[in-house]
Amino acid sequence: MNVIEQFIEAKTGAAETCEDGIAVNDYFAAAIDGVTNKSGFSFQSKSPGRIAMELIKEAVLDLNPEIGAEAALENINRHIRDWYKDKGFLEEMRLKKEERCGASLVLFSDFRKELWFVGDCQALVNGESIHPQKQADRIFSDLRALIIHAELAQGKTEEELLQYDTSRERILDLLKLQTKLQNTSHNSEFSYNIIDGFDWEPARGLRVVPLNKPQGEIVLASDGYPRLFPGLAETEAALADLLREDPLCYRQYRSTKGRYGGNVSFDDRCYIRFTYR
Repeated sequence: MNVIEQFIEAKTGAAETCEDGIAVNDYFAAAIDGVTNKSGFSFQSKSPGRIAMELIKEAVLDLNPEIGAEAALENINRHIRDWYKDKGFLEEMRLKKEERCGASLVLFSDFRKELWFVGDCQALVNGESIHPQKQADRIFSDLRALIIHAELAQGKTEEELLQYDTSRERILDLLKLQTKLQNTSHNSEFSYNIIDGFDWEPARGLRVVPLNKPQGEIVLASDGYPRLFPGLAETEAALADLLREDPLCYRQYRSTKGRYGGNVSFDDRCYIRFTYR
């Protein structure tokens, strides 16, 4: 692999708060998107998403180069679970899904020439976009847009909502409720999987994409980018246009959150572009 460019930025602009990360060595490249904190839980000033990102990065860089997708995910999950045990959190995390250290992941295996997806990270492979998304996120994003329009109809302004977003507050209980469907055996179109240290059925939550070309170019990124382009500059420019024209993220691009206060974006983001052969 040859890394062409990579970039990480926290939505706050402060690197220590960023829940997204990149792991790359001679055998693997990964974009990791730690879950946004919905419970208020933290450990030594780190959010669950930040902790998950750091643990997953460690586990990816320690993988056997020839490992398969399911075994790799087992190893990564075990690394998080061992952290729970070491800190005395295992039973608490078993019961409280909303407090778990969780993340989405897209991982490229150079040996296998495969992409492995868990959750809603995205990729651009030789110009083809791949972006799994949760059904619940679409629903909550539409609901949040409805709430914003209702607030505007009652006299609120976008500027006021950027300072205090009542729509995010109103859907927060629903965002917590959806964690009951996280890594569950319950068969539902709203069920979803992330990496959080606990086992789940890979056949449901793991997507393996074999590459159809022996060589090419790949972009991996978190969903902090509404759309990926083959170059970082173009991808960043598209995001800047969105944040200028729709900072609440309810018109051009619907999200469960907007760009608030002094933040630089609506979400953390990471991007890595590389060639393989």
